[in-house]
Order: sequence, then C-alpha cells, then structure tokens
Amino acid sequence: MFKCVCILFLSAQIVAQENTIKSVVASSDPSTAVEILNVVQTAVNPSVEKKADFKKSTELFGDLRYRQQYLKIGENQDRPVQRLMFRLGHAIQVQDDLKLTYRFMTGTSNVSGNNTLGDAKAPMAPRQSIGLDQAFGNYSPLKNLNLFIGKMPQFFTTAGKNQIILDRDIALEGLGLQFKENFLENKINIQLNAGSFVVREKYDDTFGEDLTDSNLNVAQIILSTEKNEFKLNIGYGIFSYTAIKDDKPASYLVGATTAKGNTLDLLGNYQWQYEIVQNMIEFKWSPKNFEFSLFAENIKNSAADNLNTAQLYGCALVWKKITVSYINQKIENDAVMAMYTDSDFSDGQTNSEGTILSISYKFNKNASLGYSEYKNKQSIDTLPVDYRRRHIDLTLSF
Repeated sequence: MFKCVCILFLSAQIVAQENTIKSVVASSDPSTAVEILNVVQTAVNPSVEKKADFKKSTELFGDLRYRQQYLKIGENQDRPVQRLMFRLGHAIQVQDDLKLTYRFMTGTSNVSGNNTLGDAKAPMAPRQSIGLDQAFGNYSPLKNLNLFIGKMPQFFTTAGKNQIILDRDIALEGLGLQFKENFLENKINIQLNAGSFVVREKYDDTFGEDLTDSNLNVAQIILSTEKNEFKLNIGYGIFSYTAIKDDKPASYLVGATTAKGNTLDLLGNYQWQYEIVQNMIEFKWSPKNFEFSLFAENIKNSAADNLNTAQLYGCALVWKKITVSYINQKIENDAVMAMYTDSDFSDGQTNSEGTILSISYKFNKNASLGYSEYKNKQSIDTLPVDYRRRHIDLTLSF
C-alpha cells in the first residue's frame, strides 16, 4: 500500500512539473518549446528515444516510347517500321547514404530496348521480350562521393551527350566511383569519374586455363566554371579496353560475322587494342528564357597506328518546351569499339560520317513528341554508301 501511494505521489509531481514547463514554453519560440519538451520527456522516461530523422522511401519510375521509324540504305526504298520500348524501374532509399535501384527494359540487345512490331521472326502480336536492364547500389559515405556497384547506368560526361564511345543504352557491369568538389569559393568545380567494368569473362574449358578477361577501365576528369549566365566545361578521359586484340568479333557480339568497321587481321581477329583518349569542351549560355550550348569532342585510339580518330561538333537550344540539337561527326575505322558505339548513327558502324538533327516538344512533364534524322555515309574510305534514318517518337513517362 505504501509503494502505491509513493508511486501516485511521484506521478502527480511529474505531471505538475510538465504542466509548469509547458506553460513556461507556451509563449516561447515554437521550435525552442519542442526541444525543451523533448528533453523533459526523455529525462522523465529514459527509454523513450528521439525518432530518427530518416524514413525509408521507395519510388517507381519508367517510360513508354512508341516510334515510327524510316530507314533507307543506298538506293533502296524507305523501310517504315513501328517500334516499342518500355522501361520500369524501382528505387529504394534504404538509408540516407544508401540507395538500391533496379529497372526492367524491353529488347535483348545491349545497345537498344526497341521491339519491332510485326517483326518477321515474331508476327501477329506475340509476347515481347523484357529483361533486367539495371540493378545497382549507390553508396555515399561522403557528401561529395558516390560509389556504384552492380549493373548501372553510365555516369560519364560527353560533349552534347554524344554516344560515339558508348551507346547510352548500355548498362555497365562492375564498380564505379564519382567524386565532386568545389574550389576558389565555388568558382571552379571538379568532377572525377572512374570505374572498371566487365566486357567478357574468359576461360579455356578445354585446358582448364584462366585467361585474361576483357574489361573496360575508365578514368575521367571534368572541370567547370560558371559566371552569371555562362558556364564552361572542359573534360579529359581515358576509356581502356583490355584483351581485345586477337579475338574474333563474335566474342563480343553473339553471331557477329563482321567487326562493323573495325580492322581485322588475316585470321579474322581484331588487329588492335582500344585505348581511347577523350578531349571535350562545352560552352553554355543560360539567360532566363532559354539555354544555348556549343560543344566539341576529339577522340583517339592511341593503340592503333592509323584510322584511329573521331571528331564531333554541334549545338543545342532549349526554349520553353522545345529542344533542338545538331551534331556533325566523323568516326574512323578504329577510333572506338564499333560493337558499342551509337547503334542509330550509321547503323552502329565506324568508318562513317554525317549529321544528327533532333527536335522535341514537351506537352507536359510526362509526355513529349520528338523527331530525329540521321543523314550519314558508311564505308567512307572505300565506296561510300548513303544511310538515312528518321524517328518520330511519342514518349510517356512517370
């Protein structure tokens, strides 16, 4: 009985003290009052801990693109086809410094997510193929440092978002790192990108011998500076493939019978390694109503003796809901690994040149209509062949 009386007495004292403190802080700043009450409640009941600020979140995202495509090679007639691409992704913020993302995408090619409707191999509305496109973790131990692991999107910088070195649909598999820092009171920004990605794992089953794997190792530095409405980006990168020389094209694209413009030796193997050096520059002017940019990039495969360079220049304009871009580029035979260059430009072949014109209009944040035209020439060092490709794209995203 005595214990019960003591407990009731102590409870009454605690309630009285809380009421007194509440009346004291009632006229104080709201944020200060909350802090005082939290301290009191924790002191009264130490087992009650302040809830963590972070709350796990998830996000669904994706897009659907319906394309009308026209393709004309040489003197052939235009071939009109309809193509469909669909992507569905899910991002999970596990904790404030760790995020997991996966995405599914139509198609089976590493450089395209398109399915051709009515394809001769699959007529009359069959089930379309879809597979794992991305699955990666993004860990940020520091505010300006991101570490990537898994099957990830490309996080490298190219002038005008060109795709000469890598088609943007390729999801790289391996490890990546990105570091950003500001200097001189934010007048100079530096971005470092690096990674090592698997291209082809090699093992000789006949002799039980482990062979040198083909990897893509990347190191890139981007310097940028801004003043008022102007921004300048300068970049240098190295994209180094290992153990390509003396392999056949079919080692890097199942069923490939040609190297799509790259040089082969007398045995039908790659004649060169691919040690690609990138130099880029981009200038942006961004007043209130629009953004205009000029850009250029030079690419050289230092491992090949000749026909080893690629160049591009172009411009882009963003005005309200309209975006227009123009690129002029030339790719010599062994400037880049042809299997992984832009699959739309000259049908993904090196030894080519031409222009890319793109125009798009955004109806709203979830719908846009675009037109792209590729006017290219293939086999430019022998007998040039005209290559023309046009896209009309309706894209719905969420």
